[in-house]
Amino acid sequence: MRLPGNFQWELQKGELVGVTLGPSACGPYPVTRLYDSREWQIPVPIYYIQGEQDPATPLAGALYHYENQIQAKKTFIKVPEGGHNPLSYGLDDCYESLLKAILLQSDLGEALGRCQIKPVLVPI
Repeated sequence: MRLPGNFQWELQKGELVGVTLGPSACGPYPVTRLYDSREWQIPVPIYYIQGEQDPATPLAGALYHYENQIQAKKTFIKVPEGGHNPLSYGLDDCYESLLKAILLQSDLGEALGRCQIKPVLVPI
């Protein structure tokens, strides 16, 4: 399945996985101005699902963004020992129930209770 940009889906060893084509979507980009989340408020609900061991997005940076989004209803889920993609590697056993709770904007407690790795809801 072809997706916009540098992504597509591919069948590998019987599993459907996303792959990157061409230059990496996470590759270096020229920085002309520093980004500060205080200056860029997001007015819709935000769900942060952050791995504690994410080398690309350190926990401190994600928490800074979370703390500075003062207009949005927000939820921060910290995944112990999680990496850059904790929904695929860490919370894959409870992904569907978590996604359903997010889409319905219902209480996440029950969905997170189904996870083998116990994520932590960070208070607002």
